[in-house]
Amino acid sequence: MKRTFDIPDDYFIAMLMGEPLRDVQSPHSKSAGKTSEIREHYRDQFIEHHRQLLEESNELREMIAIAASLSAKQRRIYLIR
Repeated sequence: MKRTFDIPDDYFIAMLMGEPLRDVQSPHSKSAGKTSEIREHYRDQFIEHHRQLLEESNELREMIAIAASLSAKQRRIYLIR
């Protein structure tokens, strides 16, 4: 988790210890406040990690295509089943 989200050491330790993050501020934090960059990095790593499964599974690609064609509400229902 620390590596995936590029969490600075002091923030990570504060999270583990249950200390308020405002008491532990790293002036060198590159990703603090950059939620969209963190999400994009996570998404890229997720896709790369599961690339082989996506390439080899016709059924999974079909499920993704079906889910993509549904509205957000219908997609949630489809994916929960």
